[in-house]
Amino acid sequence: AITMLLSKPKVFRDELALVLQKFWQNGFRQDWLALETGLRAESFRMRDLREEGSAGDLGRALNLPVAFDDDASEIRPKTGLAIGYDRVDRCYVIPSAFNARRWWAKYETKAQRVTLYLPITTEPTAPNTVAEDDRKASELPAKNHRAIAAEHPAINAESVFRALGDTTRYAIASILARTPTTSADLARSLKVSKPTITHHVHALRSAGLIAETPSGGSTKLTLNKDIVAALSGAAVEQLFSSTGDLALDTTRKRRNS
Repeated sequence: AITMLLSKPKVFRDELALVLQKFWQNGFRQDWLALETGLRAESFRMRDLREEGSAGDLGRALNLPVAFDDDASEIRPKTGLAIGYDRVDRCYVIPSAFNARRWWAKYETKAQRVTLYLPITTEPTAPNTVAEDDRKASELPAKNHRAIAAEHPAINAESVFRALGDTTRYAIASILARTPTTSADLARSLKVSKPTITHHVHALRSAGLIAETPSGGSTKLTLNKDIVAALSGAAVEQLFSSTGDLALDTTRKRRNS
């Protein structure tokens, strides 16, 4: 391959383009279609976090593979030398469904400037499994879609109930069920701070209750109707299941006498 690259670069380029095209058509396309919505939602969450906190706050919230030390103005890898903020030319933070080992990269120029590529990996589900589940669901008659959605492991009834159990979050969900709304408009409507809205939106998003759409430089939030419609079936399946461990955490802790 190296010999062809050096001696026949155009032929090598054309063959590589063909391989990538085949890979997209025959394998990766369905995986990407299944994953794109979740990864896009994660990118919106990143933007919310960055607007509300420092680089250090962002790094901790996203569990990045390096630590941002705002006091020292340095990025600290687990091994190797620290990188001063003033040396960073660009830092790309990228949601990833494939980088399970959380590999990150650093490129340095002759001028001692650094470009960083940092992954976020929050979804353990294999991409091809997600794509296969979506394909099977799409092949069923429309009358069966609700039943499949209710049994889909992505719908965690406990998470949804926890998210909606807060009065502010229930108010947010009620607004979003009627009208697509930005986080800023939610803060104004409910007369709460933007950090508070960011916190509640993240909780709703984590439960799968929020869909997001870019709109004129902002992001419109809507309530995910499919998740709400499937909640009853998912709750019955999960509450009355005779297998699996019970989650018996409570909000009140026993006092020591």
